[in-house]
Amino acid sequence: MSFVPEAVCRFAGNEKGAVTVEWVVLAGAVTGLGLAMSAVINEGFLSLSGTVDSELRGKKYATAGTTYTDGFDHGAGGWDNGRVSDIPGIGNVLGPLPRTGGAESTSRTFFTDPDAADVSFEFDMLGMDELEADDSSTIYINGAAVGSISVSGGHATFTASEGNAERNISVRTQNIDSGVNLGGGSAPDARTAVQVTIGNDGSGQVSIGFGSDTSTGADNESFAVDNFSALGIDDGLNNSSTETGAGA
Repeated sequence: MSFVPEAVCRFAGNEKGAVTVEWVVLAGAVTGLGLAMSAVINEGFLSLSGTVDSELRGKKYATAGTTYTDGFDHGAGGWDNGRVSDIPGIGNVLGPLPRTGGAESTSRTFFTDPDAADVSFEFDMLGMDELEADDSSTIYINGAAVGSISVSGGHATFTASEGNAERNISVRTQNIDSGVNLGGGSAPDARTAVQVTIGNDGSGQVSIGFGSDTSTGADNESFAVDNFSALGIDDGLNNSSTETGAGA
């Protein structure tokens, strides 16, 4: 004799509504998975959006003014809080950049040519030694971040800052060296070519700066700048180690 009420038995054997219950569970699981994945790929989307924006905007070099170039063979003159180091196999570089949690630490102000439509900065960002994914160097224009480069295992990733388009700024990057040994250490390094183009706002000057957010000191991991140049500056108001006229 069964002590289970007949109504309970009918309910347990009835499959009506089972599909609805299973669908709710599956839909919830898929939604949760999608949210988890968005957090993982968010950084990549930001980097890609910055690159697409730069390509579509199609910024060109300044066509007026002076071109300033600096390989830092004569020190860090003109750079606030700048230092130059001689790295074996590379030569003189601006760096290692001070460890500041990513805040701007090293900067320089240039006077712009009033006839230049844009001002462009070009340089190589070197990421060396035991860098991990959360170690990065941030690039600043007029005191505000325009993007950051993180290096892990000798591979660099650029992430553009929001609001660059509104500020008439575009940033283009290209990984030149990945997973190679640049400075003589045992860990793989990375070299990224960077071009930052700023629309001339008529203020007469523009500053570029750098910050570093490494987890340990420069003796273990660091960022540095090499092969720096500025285009569209006023040749009468800027000191440089090498200057050439526009188009030279």
